Amino acid sequence: MADVGTRPTPEPLRSRVGRWLLHLRYFSPIVVLLRPKRPVGRLPDPATPDAILTELSKLPISTWRYRWDPDDVRHLGPMAQDFAAAFGLGPDERVIDPTDGQGVALAAIKAVHEKLVLLEGRVEALENKRDRRPRADGPPATGGVAGE
Repeated sequence: MADVGTRPTPEPLRSRVGRWLLHLRYFSPIVVLLRPKRPVGRLPDPATPDAILTELSKLPISTWRYRWDPDDVRHLGPMAQDFAAAFGLGPDERVIDPTDGQGVALAAIKAVHEKLVLLEGRVEALENKRDRRPRADGPPATGGVAGE
């Protein structure tokens, strides 16, 4: 009886490094979930979402592939060296730790959200100002249905 869900290991993954990458791909989300809530033994350094968003906007993003990937496989993201230079995160400039990538993405999302909330407030204030302004053809607009 054949094993359900098994398939032959692709040729590039038969090497020692390939097997390690295959293992990492399957188990790295579990490792991320089991990390402590706060770094043990030291307090976290505060990060400024606006500064992270600014650096992220300068970061070159490109498509690339690993040497062992088939020619039709592409990945999207920054080069590890550029990421390390922009944010100073991770163990070295050869890899982007998934936690660091997620942290940068979440900080950038937070900065965009803060900017969106500010812009929505400005739009609402301008709309209110426009609605209170006297119209040339009559009383100030109330925003309601005509005839009320």
